[in-house]
Amino acid sequence: MFSFIVSADNQGAKHRSIGRKHIKESNKGVKHQYIKMKNISYFLLISLTTISCAVQQADYGKNAKNFEKNSTIKDSIIHTFYLVGDAGNLDQDEAFHNMNILKDSLSKASENSTLIFLGDNIYPAGMPKKEDKNRNLAEKKMDNQISLSNQFKGKTIFIPGNHDWYNNGIKGLKREEDYVTEKFGDKNTFAPRNGCPIETRKINKKLTLILVDTEWVLADWNKNPNINEKCDIKTREDFYTEFEDQLNKNQNKTIVVATHHPLITNGSHGGKYSWEKQIFPLEGKFPLPILGTGINLIRATGGITHQDISNQNYKNLSDRLKTLIGGRKNVVVVSGHDHNLQYIEQGDIRQIISGAGSKTESAKAVKENDFSFGKNGYAELKISKSGNAEVSFYNLAPEKSELLFRKTVLGAEEKVLSLS
Repeated sequence: MFSFIVSADNQGAKHRSIGRKHIKESNKGVKHQYIKMKNISYFLLISLTTISCAVQQADYGKNAKNFEKNSTIKDSIIHTFYLVGDAGNLDQDEAFHNMNILKDSLSKASENSTLIFLGDNIYPAGMPKKEDKNRNLAEKKMDNQISLSNQFKGKTIFIPGNHDWYNNGIKGLKREEDYVTEKFGDKNTFAPRNGCPIETRKINKKLTLILVDTEWVLADWNKNPNINEKCDIKTREDFYTEFEDQLNKNQNKTIVVATHHPLITNGSHGGKYSWEKQIFPLEGKFPLPILGTGINLIRATGGITHQDISNQNYKNLSDRLKTLIGGRKNVVVVSGHDHNLQYIEQGDIRQIISGAGSKTESAKAVKENDFSFGKNGYAELKISKSGNAEVSFYNLAPEKSELLFRKTVLGAEEKVLSLS
């Protein structure tokens, strides 16, 4: 009987010991899970803070906050570029009404000026075939853009963006080119022509315009078997060689490089998102809180689409062109793609983004000389006889256009101008 009681007590002690061990291990597990969740929360918070700094209102770097409203170019202006990107939704009444502000400015411009549409001229998917049910709408989008130049004495040029490739690749691109050419009666109004990657235009003795189809570099050529059929340039390496050759040939001139995809951006394609974008990551269509942050984080770091600069193909394009431009003091790059207005400096790169023709999206002024604005607007680039280049950004508010920012970007006067 005694041995049985002792044995029972031993068994109870053993069970109590095992129970305490399980509780201890359980507590350790809970603590481990808590630390793990805490670390994940910190990571998400830091990531969210990093990618959620874009804003819609005008944003200025510390050196750009005060700027001179009056132009400081002393010598004569030899050419003015009017820059509008991503205007492919101008069938929408509000966007078209706002753009009439630019139409008024164009009507007063001299013949020494060029209006450049910087790609994504037809949303959502380029120019359909004539028998397609969406053809009439696509034509309306183009017609409304073309109408802006009705009283414009200068030249008009459309370059393609990625959305212009989305209707059967170079075939849809050719349909758009043919439509624009027919409307203007001028084959020079769409460039580069024939689905080729680069075209150079001599504006005058002191100024050259290099027009680049960046989607040609980024596109999947396997889906476009006849690509380059009418082009002298057959490979991407040939394109980079030609780009460098044109920079060298025009080294004593001011060079404006027009691309759809910017080489640098502080908008969503560069991994900068607004807080609103964390809730509505898919162009405001569906609220996706938490998941939206994950989508944006993957976009900003994962490079899942070649439309984002985090993508390796896009990064290669950007790096190659920046390297070729680096060391030159006579080049300014103008682009669309991000639906905002931006000015960015990075080394010798002077990047102007004017992609707010019919869509809007937040952006951020990251460096001290940078500027951004996340609403509708356009940019104006003036080139002087001495090689100075000055950019001015304007909004497209329904009441009246307003100067948002002005800066000398090339030349001896290159500095942020001060305004009290």
